[in-house]
Amino acid sequence: MHRPQITVTMPAYNRADLIGRAIDSVRAQTMPDWELVIVDDGSTDSTYEIACDYAAVDDRIRVYKNATNSGIATTRNHALSRSNGRFITPLDSDDWYHPERLERMLVAADLHAADLLADDLLLVRDGDEQSWATLSQVCNEVLVAPLAVDLGVLFTRLGFENAGITLGLTKPLVRRQFLLDHGITYDTTLQVVEDYWLLADCVIAGAKFVMIPEGYYYYRQHANHSTLKVDGSRDLASTRRRLISFVESVHSPLHAAAHEVALAHIDRLERLEAYSIFVNSMRTRQLGRAVAQVARHPGVLAEAGRNIPYMIRRRYRRYVRGDHFAFDPISGRANLKVSPRAIASAVGQPAASQPAAGQPTTSTVTS
Repeated sequence: MHRPQITVTMPAYNRADLIGRAIDSVRAQTMPDWELVIVDDGSTDSTYEIACDYAAVDDRIRVYKNATNSGIATTRNHALSRSNGRFITPLDSDDWYHPERLERMLVAADLHAADLLADDLLLVRDGDEQSWATLSQVCNEVLVAPLAVDLGVLFTRLGFENAGITLGLTKPLVRRQFLLDHGITYDTTLQVVEDYWLLADCVIAGAKFVMIPEGYYYYRQHANHSTLKVDGSRDLASTRRRLISFVESVHSPLHAAAHEVALAHIDRLERLEAYSIFVNSMRTRQLGRAVAQVARHPGVLAEAGRNIPYMIRRRYRRYVRGDHFAFDPISGRANLKVSPRAIASAVGQPAASQPAAGQPTTSTVTS
């Protein structure tokens, strides 16, 4: 059996309107030695049929279907189990690639001898065709050189507060043999952040993880994800549980700094989880539950006080300025206007070559 250089894995659920663009972007790659593994997670629209139509005309595409809707982690693992490439990289069915992504990522992975190689994300708001910012720009950590990501770097950039690039959102190349050698798959006990913890499990196992400044992945932000009604306590609880597991089970001196970061996160996440439950109780008018949270965790009131200016600013953006992405976890962090030249520079040049005014940069050269 021919083993391609790269397997692109694509989980899909009810994306009949968008999956064609995602598949087309893979077929348009300048590096032709790829396979695309699509796993449909029990779609009720024509997603599966559209994918099968593509497979019928391109034998590099293979399509599978879960017997029932099984969730994102299980679907990603199904795709991993069908993959044959030297590297594996995901593409969500509502996103797309720059035409040179696979070629340039493969060159960079070999150049850095990386087990994990991430690029920046080009953020595109639903309904738009052009990127409005890169992930690193929104996170106020614009790279000017490749960043070596050890566990301390990864844990610091956990993503639940503004602490640099949200690395869990990146879509890296992963060396397939590394996953096989260490038995690493997506954690199916997680309903969210499963991709972040795959990266963490790899780094804990000794993977060399490098993030390059360039961006080749178009990441679509959906307005219907921007909502006041989401209870974030589940996300926080899942992350805290995995951090506790790390602290209790991993004791290598190599990860001493990561232990300190993890312990600080665990304490902070417990408070944020309590605050999230309090806020959700207030939104849903469960006043008794909200009062109980204050009684158990008095610090939620101080947390609410710290968040009031942020809440006012988001509501102003949403209801006065009509910004439907004001509550989006990514867009909500941005207080910048990014020039088209800065976005253009993210493809094929260091993303920080023209950073937005007032933004810090990060330079960490890997050997």
